[in-house]
Amino acid sequence: MEIKTITTDVLIIGSGGAGCRAAIEVSNQGKEALIVSKGLSFRSGCTGMAEGGYNAALGLVDPEDSVEAHIKDTLKGGSYLNDPKLVDILINESPDRLQDLEEYGALFDRQESGELNQRPFGGQTYRRTCFQGDRTGHEIMTALKEEIIKRGIKTVDEVMITALIKDDSDSILSKVIGAVGLDLKNNDIIYFQAKAVVLATGGAGQLFPVTSNTTQKNGDGFALA
Repeated sequence: MEIKTITTDVLIIGSGGAGCRAAIEVSNQGKEALIVSKGLSFRSGCTGMAEGGYNAALGLVDPEDSVEAHIKDTLKGGSYLNDPKLVDILINESPDRLQDLEEYGALFDRQESGELNQRPFGGQTYRRTCFQGDRTGHEIMTALKEEIIKRGIKTVDEVMITALIKDDSDSILSKVIGAVGLDLKNNDIIYFQAKAVVLATGGAGQLFPVTSNTTQKNGDGFALA
């Protein structure tokens, strides 16, 4: 067994949609990102399995739709337990992030007019789900993967992060400066040094007896936090 050290600007734990998009944004800021996944990069996680679509208040099918209506539906769907500030950011930025995906190469279904098509989905007052047949998640992940490769962003596969490393401060303001992981291929220990760490580990579907989540979704990211 060896102990290895890898240094980067921003360590991103998780290689699904959130992790890949975070890595691209780090690259946009001129910093180095490193994606680490306990499975195979771009394949593990649930994004690629998603069939539904991407919600954005574009009003291309139902012109009455609006950002305000989307926010209202989202808060209601979350039983008003959502953080309103985060909901506001999510909904207002959603159209621009959709455009980003198209620029990365994602293809979404279109109407005869050539405009993006939008279909109804759960909890919506108006039709606002953009989609690619029943393989929207796969299309999104394919585009993100190509963009990651194009930018030369590095990935590390089959490494299970077991702990976050904080600085020497004992205060509540102590800073995370890296993570420790176990290389599942050879049992080596890897110490990742980073100026910032992003947890993009998804949910915890395996807590439930019936779930469509992959077996990797067991909440270990929550445990790290």
